[in-house]
Amino acid sequence: WCSERSVGPGSRPIEDVVNFLAHLHTQGYQYRSLNSYRSAIASMHAPVEGVSIGQHPLVSRLMKGAFQSRPPLPRYSGTWDISKVLAYLDGQTLDSSITLKQLTLRTVMLLALTRPSRSADLAKLSLAGLRTTPEGAVFIPTALAKQSSANKAIKDFFFPRFPDNVKLCPVHSLSLYIERTKQLRGTPSQLFIAIIKTHLPVTSSTVARWLKQMIGDSGIDTSVFKAHSVRGATTSAASNQGVTTEEILKAADWSNSSTFQRFYYKPVRDATFARTVLSVSYKQHN
Repeated sequence: WCSERSVGPGSRPIEDVVNFLAHLHTQGYQYRSLNSYRSAIASMHAPVEGVSIGQHPLVSRLMKGAFQSRPPLPRYSGTWDISKVLAYLDGQTLDSSITLKQLTLRTVMLLALTRPSRSADLAKLSLAGLRTTPEGAVFIPTALAKQSSANKAIKDFFFPRFPDNVKLCPVHSLSLYIERTKQLRGTPSQLFIAIIKTHLPVTSSTVARWLKQMIGDSGIDTSVFKAHSVRGATTSAASNQGVTTEEILKAADWSNSSTFQRFYYKPVRDATFARTVLSVSYKQHN
């Protein structure tokens, strides 16, 4: 932006900063993106009139206008029913005939459902941190997560056993996956490896693609719901079944309830009331 206008990229008059942010807004950037740019500029830019760039009245007014015209809304206004995914998994054959791809995808999905995690967190799971207990499997993190900080204890990843139905047991699928891939993996201890030959450790984008495929295979519209929607679907389902907010925050490793309530809690829409009202007239005329 500065090169096109033949100006230096260092400290600039406040008008240039405001014009740059306004340019981004006209290009379709969302409020959160503008806020990130504002913070980045403020961290390197000298104060103007004794005020930090990020807090300057002109910048604040522009950001308020950007918020009003393009507010930061959650990606999803609703969610999908996890029973569809569970029914799909329950209908699969879980024996020696299952392919590596099927076993990989079902394992990733069961882990994502039972311990709400980002794709990046699942991709970082390492066999070096795996511990098995009578209650389930525990992964001690060997890499920092997005939410890691110096003031926050690093939380492990616990996946429980589910003896009621072995097909839906994350630990059973995990054990089968580890055994199936034992001879395929090289020196790296990363849990999930590529399905194709070379079987290298996968990235978070691959894990996200696997989750999206499982969602689609279960009959859910993937043009609307992506991999990240799994966190909202599983925590919303738990909340609807009576799990306390405290337990949900602990399972998903969220610091406060506002994160869950604002961005992830999306109850499946209940049409009972509307259908009852609409059926009154129908019943009276029949």
